[in-house]
Amino acid sequence: MDNEYAENASATADEKSRGIEDIAAVQTVICILLALTFFIINIAYPATAEGLAEKLNELSKSHNAIENPIDIIIKYCSALK
Repeated sequence: MDNEYAENASATADEKSRGIEDIAAVQTVICILLALTFFIINIAYPATAEGLAEKLNELSKSHNAIENPIDIIIKYCSALK
């Protein structure tokens, strides 16, 4: 009975590991495709590419999902003074 549980537990861990690798692979492919798309648009329509890059930059700064760790340390040190 214990042997069956151990086999199932290791199979589940392997499946989770593959799932994480799949997610990383998809994100990598999406980033490469976005970079390639921006490169091609920049050659054909530089003004449009600049506008899209500015909009992307604006959106990425407005949604601060992961705060810069250096800023956190600076805020903490400033609060101590």
